[in-house]
Amino acid sequence: MNGVAYSNNPATFNITNSGLTNFEIGGTQASSNLSMIGNIAEVIYYNRGISTQELAQTQSYLSIKYGIPLNPTAIPNYLASNGSVIWSGVSNTAYSNTIIGIGRDDNSGLLQYQSASSLGNDILTLGVGSITTSNAANNAANPGMFGVDKSFLLVGNNAITSSVTNTSDLPTNPGTSLPMRTRMGRVWIAQVTGTISSASLQFNLAGAFSSTVPYATTDLCLLINRGNTGGFTSSISGTGVYQTATQIGGSTSTVYQFSGITLNSGDRFTIGLVKKAQSLAFAQQNYPMIIGQSSTISATLGSLTSAATVTYRVEAGSGSATVNASSGLVTASGAGTLTLIASTTATVDYISATTSTLITIGAGTPVLTLPVIGANSLTVDRNLIITASSNPPTSTTQQLLSYSVSSSVGGGSATVNANTGQLTGTRSGAITFTATAFANTNYNQAVTSTLIVIGKSTPTLSLSVTTAMTVGLTQTAITSTTALVSSGGVVSYAITGSGSATINPANGLITALGFGTITLTATSAGDTDYNPAVTSRLITISKGIPTLSLTSTSMNLAVNTSATVTAVSLPPGAGTISSTGGISYSILSTSGGGSATINVNTGFVVAVNSGSVTIQALQASDANYNAVSTTLVINIGVGVQTVSFSSASYTLLTNQTQTITATNSVSTGGGTITYSITAGSGSATVNVTSGQVLATGAGTVTLTAQAASNSNYAQASTSTLITINPSTPTLSLSPTLAANALKVDQGTTITASSSPYGYYPANYAIQCE
Repeated sequence: MNGVAYSNNPATFNITNSGLTNFEIGGTQASSNLSMIGNIAEVIYYNRGISTQELAQTQSYLSIKYGIPLNPTAIPNYLASNGSVIWSGVSNTAYSNTIIGIGRDDNSGLLQYQSASSLGNDILTLGVGSITTSNAANNAANPGMFGVDKSFLLVGNNAITSSVTNTSDLPTNPGTSLPMRTRMGRVWIAQVTGTISSASLQFNLAGAFSSTVPYATTDLCLLINRGNTGGFTSSISGTGVYQTATQIGGSTSTVYQFSGITLNSGDRFTIGLVKKAQSLAFAQQNYPMIIGQSSTISATLGSLTSAATVTYRVEAGSGSATVNASSGLVTASGAGTLTLIASTTATVDYISATTSTLITIGAGTPVLTLPVIGANSLTVDRNLIITASSNPPTSTTQQLLSYSVSSSVGGGSATVNANTGQLTGTRSGAITFTATAFANTNYNQAVTSTLIVIGKSTPTLSLSVTTAMTVGLTQTAITSTTALVSSGGVVSYAITGSGSATINPANGLITALGFGTITLTATSAGDTDYNPAVTSRLITISKGIPTLSLTSTSMNLAVNTSATVTAVSLPPGAGTISSTGGISYSILSTSGGGSATINVNTGFVVAVNSGSVTIQALQASDANYNAVSTTLVINIGVGVQTVSFSSASYTLLTNQTQTITATNSVSTGGGTITYSITAGSGSATVNVTSGQVLATGAGTVTLTAQAASNSNYAQASTSTLITINPSTPTLSLSPTLAANALKVDQGTTITASSSPYGYYPANYAIQCE
């Protein structure tokens, strides 16, 4: 025999091999030597072997009755007792998970009014009428709910965990009072055979939607997609959304039931949540404020299970204000009334909400304050800007802010820019400074004052002076001051330093006396409105250049004449210290063609050659002065040369020679002397260059000596008289005969010669003794 058993009944059976050929437990064929000890809900006995279809019919019967789903791979289709398909594994491929069902099958004696998964694999309990504690109780409470034999309702799900949600596949027009927020990811599909009316679907939502339960029944809706034509977005109509959930088991229960539902084959269904309405309200209906006031006026949200953001805006009326959109901080800016509106945006779980309240704004009085001004923060001739602060600020109140000063107390004085608050001190002492915000439509007038002590200023004293001087020069220091009300006091001057100078303390006249540096200090004494002021300037005194002049005892010399040049040194400018540098003399050049000699120490000049010479006097430097030089040009003219004979006259005999020379007074560089004879009663010749005179005729002649002119000397000449007397010549015979040298009758020639030769004619005579 074949046996099929499912453990869902408290009865306990022992099944042993009692000669049975084979048997099956839960659809599994066991071998003949097995035993089992356990709870068996029901035993179906066949006295013959059964077919595969009969086995599927039997398994379908037990699965529906006891809520134990079949393995969809082994038995994809559920069959009624007549073999008709009441669940198609092919048609419902994606929904073969945890198949449960209800139905009436008179042949098998099946009358299943409600069913749930005995294995706890689904949150759904399926039934007709109202689901009760058991199938028997339901049958008793709802008799005759199946209209005809072979009526079945089987459902399976898509195996998605019930905590998974879907927010995209939602009805866009669900027909509910509030829009959808989410649906369960688990979806069931129905297959109906025969007639099933008034089905009940009961869900245990513990852990569903990943949210806390229980839910309000108005939060839940049953979504039915009729005919499995697509998703739940647009294919669903209003008749496919049911908000008829009933909470089963009290206010803390997680079980909800939808009753009176009609399902057709192919209908898919799931559970959805609609959005909640948010509670948003202000604490009061009218808030009084004044201009310039800021106040946070916030609306309170009701208890929410998901965060919502509240934003604020104002709707202007006769008044005006600004509001922080996120915090609700209202700042009143115009008198009158306006409406404050609070809104929340829609969230995943909640729809948006809006509420409003009235704000009445009255005129305000701003609070003016002035900063604390310390004594002497303002001084004479100086500026100070003092700005009043207003609460609320005048940029908000639109009030005209003006400033003024009063000198009635304290003896000081100042001018003020009424618009900017800039003060200028004009006299030391105290003044009263007042700021006034004038009234306008929204704000009353506000006034505040403060006492300000104006101190003496320390002016800036400036020196206008050349910072480089030379010894002997002067300059006058000029001062200027920033003091405007008065002069700032008498200015005096003083100097210090390594250099030497004098200064007039009253007028600042500086005279540089010695090389080095000095510090010039100018001091203003101060007065009623100003403190003393000091300024100084470093002045470098460099070496001066004295004035060197050069004079000569004669500016025009002749060759061989002399003069003395003298240099005189004077300190420059107003200097009183003379240079101690030694003075030396020199001839710089002969560019003028002349030449001379000079004594380097005395300046004694002797002219040597005609032309001009440049004489330089050089004074050496000393501690206070640099070296200085000056020049003088002396012209040298042609000199005088004198020619003279050593005797005033000379006497010669005829035929006598004598060298008679003249002497030039210029020993070097004089003209060449030449000689000439001027005949008189006598005659003579002269060698023109040597001056040798030969007397040739008795009488007198004149001998002239002449020195030629040259570049340095003019021509010169002199004469002397020469007297020529006759001379007695000397005769001699030749040859001279010795005694007895001449014989009688013997002749000889004897020649007479005279000295000078041929001076006389030769006449011979013999005188015998």
